[in-house]
Amino acid sequence: MTYFWIAQIGFLFSCCDFGGANTNAWSGCPQDRHSQSVCPNGWISFEAACYVFISFPTATFANAQTGCTSRGALLLNIQTMEQHRFVSDWLQANALDRAMRWFTAGTMLNSPFGEFIWTGYPVESRNIPPNLYSLWFDKPPTAADQPTYPVERNKLVYGTNGTAWGWYIDVPSQARGYICQAKSLFANKLLPQSNPIDYGQMDSNNIYRGPCFVEQPVDAWFVPGIVVENFVAFGCFANGNPAPNYRWYKIGFISGQSIVVPKRTLVEPLLSPTGRISISGGNLIIHQPQASTDSEYYQCEAYNDFGSILSRTAKIVFGQLETFPKHPRKRRVALAYQSVTIPCDPPAHSPRDSLIYAFYMKKDSGLEPVVLPARPGVFVSQAQALIGFSEATTQDSGIYVCMITMHQLGSRLSDSPKSPDMPLTVLESNQRIQEPRIYDSFPAIWPSDPVRGQTVRIECFAGGSVQSGPLEYTWRRLDGKPIPIEVYKEFNRVLEFSQIQPEDQGVYECKVTDSMGSQAQPKSVSLQIKAWPYFIKTASDTIVSIGETVVMVCEAAGIPEPIQMWYKNGESVSELLAQGKLDSARYTLMDGTTGPASLQISQCPGTYCSLPNGNLLVFALTKVQAGLYACRAENQFGSAKTSAYLDVIDPLVVILRPHNMIVEVNSTVIVPCRAQAVPSLDVNYAWFYEDVEIKFDRLDLDARRYEKTQFFRPFDRNYGFLHIVNIQMSDAGRYACEIQTPLSKQREEGYVLVAGPPGPCAGVEAATVPGTELVVVNWTKGADHLFPTLFYQIEAQVDDGPWIMVVSRLNESASIQLDKVSNRRTTTIANLYSNILYRLRVRAANVKGIGEPSAASRGIITLPKPPTKVVQNVSGGGGKHGTLVVRWEPLPYYEHNGNSFHYVVRWRAKEDLEYTDTVVYNPMVVENDTKVQLTITLAEERFYKPYVVSVRGVNEIGPGPESDPMIIMSAARVPTNAPRNPQASMLNASALGVTWDPPLLSPEEGPVSGYRILYWRRGVECLSLASDIERWEQGQRLTLYGDVTSGTIIGLDSDSYYCIAVQ
Repeated sequence: MTYFWIAQIGFLFSCCDFGGANTNAWSGCPQDRHSQSVCPNGWISFEAACYVFISFPTATFANAQTGCTSRGALLLNIQTMEQHRFVSDWLQANALDRAMRWFTAGTMLNSPFGEFIWTGYPVESRNIPPNLYSLWFDKPPTAADQPTYPVERNKLVYGTNGTAWGWYIDVPSQARGYICQAKSLFANKLLPQSNPIDYGQMDSNNIYRGPCFVEQPVDAWFVPGIVVENFVAFGCFANGNPAPNYRWYKIGFISGQSIVVPKRTLVEPLLSPTGRISISGGNLIIHQPQASTDSEYYQCEAYNDFGSILSRTAKIVFGQLETFPKHPRKRRVALAYQSVTIPCDPPAHSPRDSLIYAFYMKKDSGLEPVVLPARPGVFVSQAQALIGFSEATTQDSGIYVCMITMHQLGSRLSDSPKSPDMPLTVLESNQRIQEPRIYDSFPAIWPSDPVRGQTVRIECFAGGSVQSGPLEYTWRRLDGKPIPIEVYKEFNRVLEFSQIQPEDQGVYECKVTDSMGSQAQPKSVSLQIKAWPYFIKTASDTIVSIGETVVMVCEAAGIPEPIQMWYKNGESVSELLAQGKLDSARYTLMDGTTGPASLQISQCPGTYCSLPNGNLLVFALTKVQAGLYACRAENQFGSAKTSAYLDVIDPLVVILRPHNMIVEVNSTVIVPCRAQAVPSLDVNYAWFYEDVEIKFDRLDLDARRYEKTQFFRPFDRNYGFLHIVNIQMSDAGRYACEIQTPLSKQREEGYVLVAGPPGPCAGVEAATVPGTELVVVNWTKGADHLFPTLFYQIEAQVDDGPWIMVVSRLNESASIQLDKVSNRRTTTIANLYSNILYRLRVRAANVKGIGEPSAASRGIITLPKPPTKVVQNVSGGGGKHGTLVVRWEPLPYYEHNGNSFHYVVRWRAKEDLEYTDTVVYNPMVVENDTKVQLTITLAEERFYKPYVVSVRGVNEIGPGPESDPMIIMSAARVPTNAPRNPQASMLNASALGVTWDPPLLSPEEGPVSGYRILYWRRGVECLSLASDIERWEQGQRLTLYGDVTSGTIIGLDSDSYYCIAVQ
């Protein structure tokens, strides 16, 4: 590989890349390539994500992961077919080294074996969708393959099979390219790949910078007698500030012992004796070109006060095209059903392969083109300049004419006159079958000396019988690589590569089979191409600080390998070494035609180092190293050049750093961080907690970190500081401030210790003591949080109920330490309910307060015993006549103290001596009350009589204490007498007042519970039978509770009569 590095001193950094046929004329012109993408410089936007493809330097999987995270991203994760097409399209268009494979986040699991996931991503986007399984080129292993499967082959990588891009399985230790991906939401967090020269400038017109080519010279085609103009012009135009001037050079070559060194001679039109050469603007014009004097290469130089750049070289291609001879061609005679060819025999011409051929047949109306799409058995070969008939028939007899077109450098220059008549006679024949046979001159390649980037055809032609069907042409590469389906043309007789690349080189074999299954002897041809130098990796603009190290990447290729030369500030390194201007002890110049690097510096403490891959390393920078650097690569087919402007600025200075501090829990903490940089650089502050970045917009995978604590990065005069509001114990740790600019990162760290109540205890265990009501509790002491523990609290929980304090203060000195190593503590509890499933937890306290509770212990069941609680609030009364209703507050289940719990209700009439026991397992719950009740049906109707009642709880162990006896009255009889002396009086237009006297009651009827007033509009006499019917149909009622003797009826119709009754 050959590299020319050219440096011109200045303070701007413009980049230009010129790589043979694949030149991007706008590369390195900042004002013309601004993008509206949300992604930073060097990243590519697709849908809602940003991507960057890293081909240099290659990395192992672990280093690729680090490379992505250092840029603020993760390795590639494919979730949709559209996303895959974006990645494969980019690789197809930009990956010049097709053999390179690219790491993604895909990793194979050990269990389940053979399953791949996107490592490093959250659960919802970790799995590979099933609709993407078609992208696998390597078959993922199954469980049956596990015993013999290589353990290291567990990474999913992108690669091409020659036809398409898809997935292979690879090892993580091999250095590969890799692809990084991040959501567009985080675009402001991503590290730019490089920083443009206009960074920090509001007006790009005020940026002083060296030249950058917009248009470069290309080879000019000149054919005397055919082209109309009698001159050629080479174009050259560059951007720059100030506007650049131009110089032109003739390039010759001086042969040395082992290398060929280019020599430039300045073109000076005013000194030209013939006056044929002129320069207008940046254009070089040569009038009446002559092959004897003007066949050398030409090169344009654009320069201003801030640097100079050299274009790629161009030359005049002198062509020739003679006319066809006048004499007619000899008639060709062929037998029917046999193959025949008619050569065009073009006139003398140059350069070779500059003609395109077409064939016509003479008819009465003139010349008619031979329509090939309708004739599968007819073929026009551009490589052999002929028309061929796989199986001629008498209808093919006639006079044929060949027309040629001169076509070179992408331009159609001229059509020649037609060839002499070429008569063909096809005679009848009885032999109608012909075995297929590939002609000796096929397969053939056109053009015969192909160059990378050209359209190249590989043609195959065979004779054979086509009566029952066309001949079938098939191709294969002998190295086994697939052939892209899109290159098959003209009934598969032709492989046409529209942009030939080095990876298309190989041996291609053609096979021909007729419709009867007979096969011709296969024939093959080797496709080898040449390539002008081109850049796999180009130099890019950058700005760096004084004292830093920078590597400017220049990775070139060509077929054959370009010769190698180095330049610094436009001067040959070999000459600088000879003059003693470079340290020969460290600089070794190895000019040659092979090897990856031509300039080697054995020790790197100097300013410039050549890396083994041809890159230029400049380190310990000062402003003296600012300037325009150019890398050139050349071989006999041309040259390629990439240049970049290096600007050196003052380094980043940290003014305030985080420091170690002790703070109170739930307080607000301010951690300082401040840096000073040149005004043209944006400074961003990123904060990390234990090396995990704090997401200030809360779009973080671990959102639980922000449930209590709030992290802020203010944009006021304290910009860059970290504000932590309501800091918790879990937030204690190492905090790092990362100061980021587009050029560098610098990290400063400090510890924040949080003082507060003790941390939660751990390892809580509980167990019952056989034969007792005691429970033993063990636990491990938690973190003191800078203050010693004073006492503990123990809480208990039944089922999912609330936690209840069972030990409110257990002094640290009162707890028993089991061993000093593990800080285990123990104590006993005696006040828990029996036969209950408990979970226990422990809290610790110090002078700062009571800490968070421990995790709950496993459940334990306390030993059973008879109920100990007395049933409360025994009462009753009411109900239907002939019943005794008893009500009481039920015992909570945790006071049952055992299984098979039930109630026993003891009752007797007050005048009786013997009790009756009634067992109740599931008493009825009183509606809208907390009590339960039992309704006892009495054997005889005893209305409103007193009964003595008590209630107790009983379980399988035994009975509990009995409640105090209570006097409860049985249900009373329904009143038999009506209220007396009802009276009504008008209160207003819509209300009546009603009064009455209480009824006379018997002892069995008990006290009155309330009254009901009935009223209805009078239609007939109130005491008549018809009025009773009206009361039934229209009557309304007002119920009054208690022993009252009056009531008020409202909402009546005015000026109306009503009937009133009291019940």
